[in-house]
Amino acid sequence: MPGILEEIVSFIATQIFGNPGIFYAIIGIIGLALLRAPIERIISSAMKIYIGFFILVAGANLLMDVITPIREWILMKLGVEGVIPQNWLIFSKAMTEYGSIVGLVGILAFIINLLLARFTRLKCVYLTAHIILIWASYFTGVAVYYNFSIWEVILIAGIACGIYLWLHASLPYYLIFKKPECIERVTDEWSTGTGEAIGIITTAYLSKVAGKREVSTEEIKFPEKLSWMRDPMLANALIATIVFLVIGLLAGPEAVAKFSGDVNWFIYLILRGLQFGGSLAVLLYGVRMLIYLQVLR
Repeated sequence: MPGILEEIVSFIATQIFGNPGIFYAIIGIIGLALLRAPIERIISSAMKIYIGFFILVAGANLLMDVITPIREWILMKLGVEGVIPQNWLIFSKAMTEYGSIVGLVGILAFIINLLLARFTRLKCVYLTAHIILIWASYFTGVAVYYNFSIWEVILIAGIACGIYLWLHASLPYYLIFKKPECIERVTDEWSTGTGEAIGIITTAYLSKVAGKREVSTEEIKFPEKLSWMRDPMLANALIATIVFLVIGLLAGPEAVAKFSGDVNWFIYLILRGLQFGGSLAVLLYGVRMLIYLQVLR
């Protein structure tokens, strides 16, 4: 009997919790079941969540492959070892290598946030699901670095992430609703639990020095010919192309040629920038399928 129980526990640990795609699909099934969703929606959503994770990992691998040359060129030119501080790259690596752990950390963080909101004076809950997952991946990565056991990683990262989410949701609320002078300058909405809210609040305060309060950004004339820049995929691709060109030119044709193969080194740099935008688009599509398109809507 103990042998059978060990096999069952091992099967659940390795084949379910150890498989991030299945793990997230199960979370979706539980959530939709609690919402009394129709069985056909539960089945279709579970399938899409798993497919979404598969797409996310594919996009993550593409993204990490695309930026590999930059690391080598910087190392060669500057003689330093380091990482590229891009949030989606960090999220991609964490989800690829520690997907199930990140999911558990995110769940624990949300529970900690709920408990803090329930038993403290700051009644704020962070509800942006995909951002919760991103922050969970950051805290997981830090805990993993210090060689904690799996359960220690989940506990430490989950508690730390939960406190962060609670504070991150509470700070914008305090600055917007408890400071009357902020209401006009920022927003009267309650959707303040996002990273962008901190930036908006900071900008609101600094704008008193840099500009005129009575002049709205909506009145700024933006060239119609540049309206395509509002597409995130195209904007990311353009910025990445510029970065690749600058770093590639500094590294030199010979360094670039080591990666470009038969492709002209200059054309290779341009294509890499465009590929970055495409890889990021694949990753974000996977994130949308995995999280809020199927579970929260």
